[in-house]
Amino acid sequence: MRRICDDRGYTLVEILAVLGIIGILTSIAVGTFVASTQRAQRIACQSNVRILDGSIETYRADHDGRAPATIDDLSPYVTSFDRTSRCPADSTQSLRYVTDPQPSIVCDYHDH
Repeated sequence: MRRICDDRGYTLVEILAVLGIIGILTSIAVGTFVASTQRAQRIACQSNVRILDGSIETYRADHDGRAPATIDDLSPYVTSFDRTSRCPADSTQSLRYVTDPQPSIVCDYHDH
């Protein structure tokens, strides 16, 4: 009777084919992960900008329509101001307060 199973193991070509497939799948997964991480950081930064823009409006309502002089004036209006006022993609990059044409918050990291 002939055996269906061969005890010799795998050939080098079979092992290299499997490693090649694993490498391709890994590169696809890493690329997808990096893209989704960047997208999440951009969305978090946009959320921070909206929070700070809303705090500008609250500041103006509390101060008879006057705009804040600096972004630091908004700190009483934002919980965890130190984290919110920085871009999540680059924690060394602070969000910038501009007054022209109207007071708003800008992220130099995402706006170039």
